[in-house]
Amino acid sequence: MSEKIYPSVSICICSYKRPEMLTALLRSLVEQQFPSEQMQIVVVDNDEAGSAAQSVADFEKANPDTKILYLVEPVQGIAYARNRTVMYATADLLAFVDDDEEVTPQWLALLCECMEAHNADAVLGPVLAKYPMDTPKWIKASGFFERKRFKTGSSMTWGDGHTGNALVKGKWLRERKPNPFDVSLAQSGGEDTNFFKWMQSRNGSLIWCDEAEVYEEVAHQRQSLFFILKRSFITSVTYWRPRFVGKSMTWCAYQALIGLARGIALSIYGFMQLPLGLQYSVISWATSAKSFGRMAALTRANVINYGKTE
Repeated sequence: MSEKIYPSVSICICSYKRPEMLTALLRSLVEQQFPSEQMQIVVVDNDEAGSAAQSVADFEKANPDTKILYLVEPVQGIAYARNRTVMYATADLLAFVDDDEEVTPQWLALLCECMEAHNADAVLGPVLAKYPMDTPKWIKASGFFERKRFKTGSSMTWGDGHTGNALVKGKWLRERKPNPFDVSLAQSGGEDTNFFKWMQSRNGSLIWCDEAEVYEEVAHQRQSLFFILKRSFITSVTYWRPRFVGKSMTWCAYQALIGLARGIALSIYGFMQLPLGLQYSVISWATSAKSFGRMAALTRANVINYGKTE
C-alpha cells in the first residue's frame, strides 16, 4: 500500500496583542497529524510593538524543526495583516486560522482530504465556542457564540465564507489584484467574505468539512451585552453592504425600512422578555442590532471592528 502524499500548506495567522492565545494555537499546530516538512507557519503581528515576538521565539526554540516565519505589519487593519501572510506564504495551499483558536490534531489533514475528494477550490470548517469555567450561564444559554454547522461536502455560498477555519488554493489568493483582501475593509472586517464573493463570481467552489474542527475561546472581555450588540451590528453592516451593490435604490430602501422596523420591534420585545431570563432578551436585542445594521449598511458610516480600539 503506497504512502499517502500530502500537499504543501502554509498556515496563515494574524495576531494582535494576544500572545498567550497565540502560544496555545501554535502548540496545537505542532501536534497536527500532518507531515511537518509540508507545513509552513506564517505569523503576521498587527501590533507595531511586536507583542507576539516572544511567543513565536519561544515556540521556535522549542520546535526547531517547524518552519515558522514571523513578520510585523505596522499598518492597522485585518486586511493588511492577511495580505501580508499571503505575500510570504510559499505553499500551494493556504490555511487560515485565528490567533484565539486552537485546532484539533487532524484538522489540516481533514481539510486537505476534503478538498481533494470534492475537487474544491476552498474548504471551510466549523469554529466551536470554548467557554472559561466562570462564564455566566446567560452567555451559554443565549447561544450567541454558537455557529451553524453543515454536512461535509455541502456547497457553501460566499456569504458563509470566513477565514477562522479555511483552506484555499493559493492560486486564487495570488491572482486577485491588487490585494487578495480588500484593504477598504481593513477596519470593519468582512474582507474574507468579500474575497469568497470574488472567488465564487469566477466559478470557484466552496465546500464544507464538518470534521475539521477548531475551538475559539470566548474571552471574558467578550462576555458582555455591549460586545454582543456591537458585534451583531458590525457583522450585519459588513454582511449587507455587498448585497446592496448593484441593487436599485427602491430595493435598498425597502430592505433598510425592514431593518428599522424589525430593530425597533425586537428592542421592545427584548425588554418584555426580561422576566423569562436575560438569555432570551439577548437573542432579541442581538437580532435587533443586526436589523439596525441592515439599515446602517446603506450609509457610508465607518464601522471599526479591528485595530487600536480592540
